[in-house]
Amino acid sequence: KQWYQRRVAITAGHVYMPNFNDVAQLEELVKYSDVVVNLTGSAEKELHRTMLASNVHLTHKIARACKNKNVPCFIHASHISAGDEKSPSEFIRMKGLSEKVVQNELPESSIIVRSADCYHMEDNFIYYMANLTKKGRVNLYKHGLETFHHPVYAPDFMRGITKIIQAKDQDRERMYQFTGPERYSMNQIAEIICRLSGRSLKTKSRLISDYLTSKTSMKSNFVWQPNRERFIRYQVCSDHFTEGLPGLDDLGLPPANFEEKAAPWVKNHRGFWVGSSIDREQDENLGHAVSRTVTR
Repeated sequence: KQWYQRRVAITAGHVYMPNFNDVAQLEELVKYSDVVVNLTGSAEKELHRTMLASNVHLTHKIARACKNKNVPCFIHASHISAGDEKSPSEFIRMKGLSEKVVQNELPESSIIVRSADCYHMEDNFIYYMANLTKKGRVNLYKHGLETFHHPVYAPDFMRGITKIIQAKDQDRERMYQFTGPERYSMNQIAEIICRLSGRSLKTKSRLISDYLTSKTSMKSNFVWQPNRERFIRYQVCSDHFTEGLPGLDDLGLPPANFEEKAAPWVKNHRGFWVGSSIDREQDENLGHAVSRTVTR
């Protein structure tokens, strides 16, 4: 067998890499499935694929294959702000279009899961903010006081998907909304990351026009470099929380606190080791007492 057809390390089945442009291969892939979870999509433009192709056209092909093979349940991962059709973020607008495509193809069997930005070890969200605050002085849109996010712990997101799969069809809702327990401004997130990484925060307000017309490259796909879409999605667009949609709490999964879960990974972004007494004090406050030896 090819490497992508071999059994993975855990007992989770097989890994296949079909040609996503071939509808017949997609139909062959999903024809015996009881549930299909669509996690495809890209938050950045790629060299040979646009945002429309990776988020809408690909989702349309997978949904059409599931429709042709009568898959009883199709779960589509979307963004919490996907309902905002006039969002300045292209990624958010594309996610909104992908929802319409799924609901049009599978009106009875589709389930939409709108999620806030997920964080985990070396994820884009924490990595972006940690590198943004690396020098202490941070360029934030309007000092980060007018943009708000509900970051959700990535394992909580996957546990929520698992709960939906395990539920009976009559107990499933047609749309969910996964968020963290707290609502943070970008200024608060930057302050938390600076505090955990032993830095002092000094924010500097920057207008969108100043940022987007600067000489730095706005097309970079590296998380630590400027990028137009990343700047707009994280710093300009607030999460659009929709009242009344079931979330993680309704599935019996209390969402994890951002500051507690992100602490171990944010500390890896320290530029130097601060005093051991300060380290131990921060660890004890977070419930993660760790003894360290600091070589001076």
